[in-house]
Amino acid sequence: MILWSIVGCHSQEAQFSQFYVSSLYLNPALAGQEGQMTFISNYRTQWRSIINPFVSNQLSFIYPLKTKEMFHNHKGGLGASVFSDRAGDGSLRTNGFNVTAAYNLELAESSYHFFAFGLHLGFMQKSIDFTNLQWGVQYNPYLGFDANIAPNENNVITTKLYPDVAAGMMWYYNGSKDYSESNLSAFMGVSGYHLNQPNESLIKNQPSKLPILLRVHGGLEYKIGERMFVGPNFLYANQKQASQINAGLYLAFKMIDKQDGMFANGKFSLGGWYRLGDAYIASAGFLTNYYQLGFSYDINSSNLRYATGGRGAYEISLVLRKIKDQKLKRFSTPRI
Repeated sequence: MILWSIVGCHSQEAQFSQFYVSSLYLNPALAGQEGQMTFISNYRTQWRSIINPFVSNQLSFIYPLKTKEMFHNHKGGLGASVFSDRAGDGSLRTNGFNVTAAYNLELAESSYHFFAFGLHLGFMQKSIDFTNLQWGVQYNPYLGFDANIAPNENNVITTKLYPDVAAGMMWYYNGSKDYSESNLSAFMGVSGYHLNQPNESLIKNQPSKLPILLRVHGGLEYKIGERMFVGPNFLYANQKQASQINAGLYLAFKMIDKQDGMFANGKFSLGGWYRLGDAYIASAGFLTNYYQLGFSYDINSSNLRYATGGRGAYEISLVLRKIKDQKLKRFSTPRI
């Protein structure tokens, strides 16, 4: 497996190693890339060996919008997603619900270049459970920590609700109207999350604006044989003074030639990425016109590997599509 190495550091946000599967969490414009009604789920857990594990989940639904006025028939998409992240002994939780709309703009009827624009609106809730936390005032000089001493932290808010706004755009190129017949597809996107910079502070009278999260991502897929495809891609994320880079590729092998049925255009995929300064990522998946199942595992490369024994995180994804047209008409092909 070929891996790319670029200099970077850690992000402040919860993340998914299978970032293109969690499309609405990556870029609102990706709501316009699915030509079929689509359900998406991700589950991720990490650092189970040293602390209470960090767990992230997301569920998404995308409904395509089509019109007879466009040469390629795909006008855009509507989406909805729910997200949950739990971190640490204090069960710091972030939950969210969002709705998304995307519009696809074709540059010319004779070409297969598209722009997609997306807007994402929703609400986030941050909460914390003090039950398992220890405070300095609970220290007894004779006994040490004493859970019977009340922490008396009156300036702390246990739950915070705030609105969240995001937007993004994508450029797509596909060498054929029917993706399954294309030898080359490419894409590039940019998105901004928390554009309204909401106050997420859990301490009274001490506001804390959530910094804007910028993501830039792109890649391509190229047919290198009758049944083999290769797809290098990357993700760059920046939030305030923290940044992150993921880079790598996947190889997909077409196993089934059938154009209909549950195993239509069945492919097996293997991938490898490097999240700079943090972890190596290996993934495997099986995908058809109707569904996609993926598994990935992170192996720590940072100093945290001494505590985890190199073990990082595992992630499972599932995509289900309700096919009305047996030909898969996606503009490009972001994979696991």
